[in-house]
Amino acid sequence: MLSMVPHKKREFVTLRSWHKQDNLTVIMATSVNHPDVTFKDGTEAAELATRYVLESLSSTTTRLTFLLRHDLRGRSTDYYHTSYGPYCASSVCRIQKSFLISAADTAC
Repeated sequence: MLSMVPHKKREFVTLRSWHKQDNLTVIMATSVNHPDVTFKDGTEAAELATRYVLESLSSTTTRLTFLLRHDLRGRSTDYYHTSYGPYCASSVCRIQKSFLISAADTAC
């Protein structure tokens, strides 16, 4: 089976913000153009929209909804079916760890 040539690195310039109201927290991210940024070694990719919606259900339970729209410029559908799931899982683990008091309390 022939292998595809590896893709160049994808580079993002991302603006993140969050909003908290009662038991709901929304973390938002999107790509921005910045005049001081030059892409030296990769392909400029676009984070069109990313939303993490965290809803506190109890003192120990939170529901996470993850919405994503990326343009990675050149990825195949096989990539999204095989490799992107673990990437998303690691992103969710990082979010979970950021809310924990002690890193020893995490299951990730």
